[in-house]
Amino acid sequence: MAKEKKRPKWVIENEEKIYKLASLHCSEDEIEWIIGKPFAEIYRWCGSRIEEGRAQLKASLRRDQIANSRQGNASMQKWLGQVYLGQQETIETKHVLEVQDWTTRGKTDEA
Repeated sequence: MAKEKKRPKWVIENEEKIYKLASLHCSEDEIEWIIGKPFAEIYRWCGSRIEEGRAQLKASLRRDQIANSRQGNASMQKWLGQVYLGQQETIETKHVLEVQDWTTRGKTDEA
């Protein structure tokens, strides 16, 4: 039977803090600096909590964006339409080709 690894004390003490840092979208370097351990070690012990925190942030932002658009923010409505509904702004361009007759250039009707 494989021996189960016991979670280190620092993990137990900092697990909620790590979740909160991830939900604030702190970078790996920031989490590492605040916790005082290499990020690889933090992720090894708390990777699922980091992913939960990051997912929570995205859900909160999405909820706030939807609420903002429901209050009539036109630019937010446009952005959400582009992102979630695949709507695009069509830009029409018109190309004009003007041809000049260079054979008559410099000639006058006096001849």
